[in-house]
Amino acid sequence: MKPPNTDSASLAIVRRPLPDESQQDVIDLLQADLSERRILHELCLHLLVNRDASSFYQRTVDAAKELLRSDFASIQLLSRREDGGEVLQLIAQHGFTPLACERWREVDADSTTSCGAAWAASDRVIIPDIEASELVRGTTDYLIFRETGIRAVQTTPLHSRTGVLLGMISTHWRDVREPDVKQLRLLDVLARQAADLVERAIQEEALRMSESRFRALVTSASYSVYRMSADWSSMRALDGRGFLADTLSDSEEWLNTYIHPDDQPVILRAIEAAMASRNLFELEHRVLRADGTFGWTLSRAVPIFDNNGHVTEWFGAATDVTARKDAERALRESEARLMEADRMKDRFLATLAHELRNPLAPIRNGLQILRVSKNADQAGNVLSMLDRQVDHMVRLVDDLMEVARVTSGALELQRDRIDVADALKSALELSRPAVEAGGHTLQVCFAPERMIVDGDGVRLAQVFSNLINNAAKYSPTPDLIQVSLAREDDAAVVRVVDHGIGIAPGDQARLFTLFGRLRPSAAIGDGLGVGLALARHLVELHGGAISVKSEGAGSGSAFAVSLPLLASGEAIAQNGKHADARGYGGLKVIVIDDNRDAAESLGSVLNLLGCEASVFYGGAQALQAIDRVAPSLVLLDIGMPEMDGYAVARQIRACHRHRDVMLVAVTGWGQAEDRLRTKEAGFDDHLVKPVDIEVLEGMLSLAARRIEAA
Repeated sequence: MKPPNTDSASLAIVRRPLPDESQQDVIDLLQADLSERRILHELCLHLLVNRDASSFYQRTVDAAKELLRSDFASIQLLSRREDGGEVLQLIAQHGFTPLACERWREVDADSTTSCGAAWAASDRVIIPDIEASELVRGTTDYLIFRETGIRAVQTTPLHSRTGVLLGMISTHWRDVREPDVKQLRLLDVLARQAADLVERAIQEEALRMSESRFRALVTSASYSVYRMSADWSSMRALDGRGFLADTLSDSEEWLNTYIHPDDQPVILRAIEAAMASRNLFELEHRVLRADGTFGWTLSRAVPIFDNNGHVTEWFGAATDVTARKDAERALRESEARLMEADRMKDRFLATLAHELRNPLAPIRNGLQILRVSKNADQAGNVLSMLDRQVDHMVRLVDDLMEVARVTSGALELQRDRIDVADALKSALELSRPAVEAGGHTLQVCFAPERMIVDGDGVRLAQVFSNLINNAAKYSPTPDLIQVSLAREDDAAVVRVVDHGIGIAPGDQARLFTLFGRLRPSAAIGDGLGVGLALARHLVELHGGAISVKSEGAGSGSAFAVSLPLLASGEAIAQNGKHADARGYGGLKVIVIDDNRDAAESLGSVLNLLGCEASVFYGGAQALQAIDRVAPSLVLLDIGMPEMDGYAVARQIRACHRHRDVMLVAVTGWGQAEDRLRTKEAGFDDHLVKPVDIEVLEGMLSLAARRIEAA
């Protein structure tokens, strides 16, 4: 079982007031969710403020213990031994005995522990009861588990964003235990933060090692040897050692022959200082090498004295430090890129913390109102406010999901032959609330001809809507926003022009980069700084291009999206489906989810909509009751312990009596491959948590129509 990489499934959706007797359940559910988010929020702030790795590892261990309600926790990192083998080293733990610390200080791949098993499988390993585990029973590790008081354990691998194994994070319990799906999802968020820190530390160590190697190379390099006259007017001999061109005769043109013109003034000043002090000459400068190119050398020369103390000549050696200089330049550039990436990451984490904190404040206030108030109307208003704030948090999670799809290369288009004007009209409708909220005037101009492209209408509408929303957001006073669609050569071009705050030249270069945002002083509104990066990626998937023009601060902005047109005359495929909403009162629905809060809240919503909802917390329990309930629709979670949603769906489909039951997956997994797996398992549809109420009603209408058709 692989839990999803976000905690979106823990977000409860409340679309309408619940009966008075259910309000305490809503309060408890939201308060538990608030506590878990506070743990992750505090760890995020700790990473921003404290850059000490060991402190962060211990904080991560403590957070894992608290999130999973465990008695012990630990982190181990993968390292290489002197013999070339790899080993997991214990770097932070909570609750281990000295014997356990010594035993698990280093763990091999063939270890009889959950860490060894997770290493071998490159996946999470859960042992609910070590007494029943064939892996552990009868081993030395089993005795250590018992001596420490550990009865159950889970281990989750820490992988880099490129999939490389970095280490393990484990939690342990004194009694028989198996974490639920929600806890594992929260652990995955925690593991992602820990993996990012480990990967950054590895990169920094690699940079330090690279610099050390180049210093060793410089130290071991051979020297070019030269002799200079007492006044440095002529070079008496030069053994270039293949680095410089040799000369055995005196040369008074050595300065112009060997030294880079830009470095000659510096050389002359250094010579004057050495002659005045009658001491060491030392300088790094550029020289003409034997191959005719300029390189860098570290040149040192010492004075040679006669018996009377007069300087007779200077004897020097020059080392080729070109490789070191190139490495230092590359290192500076690499450090600059890492620092910029680190700054962007810090800005993103700070923004994410801020954006999550904004809705959490009114949610907490709303809980206090519900706890104290007896006014039904006021309670209804509070529930509506909670609903809006949860919607905002869902949008943030959706943005993060989109980022995950882009970085993993899993973002795919549902291509069709579409009219760009239709996608633009959809975008205008999506953006109308933002435009009206800002009091802006929208001026729209469509081309007279139809412009057909091969693309995803939903994704193009997302791109256009993002540009229009930004125009509204970054125009602080009511103003004119111009949107146009025109043909330019063989491309359809959509332009969005505003007269808002504009974009400084320094911001334009990184505006389309992931987490790239305007300067803090220019930022208006909310968001994570991922919209334009996603827009660029989507446009490029369509074979198009996106650009921006701005004369600077206060001059407004003009965005343009160019998409390649298809040959004229090709028909547009009409594949839109429009649901015919009908009544579904009395519709029998089964909800199966091991997360009790999620299952019960969804069951309550279904009952309020007039359905007869039966809620079960496991697949086996639901299968035993399905003959009795005889449902028309089953809403089924995927990631459940003991028997997952795929197995439950296959058993339902295998029974002739329930072969026509409508099966819908309700899960936090939303990638294309996840939808393919549910389809292969016999599901009729796939919904991603949290499910929108309108989408849910659409499923209910479809199930009702199937009953009528039968």
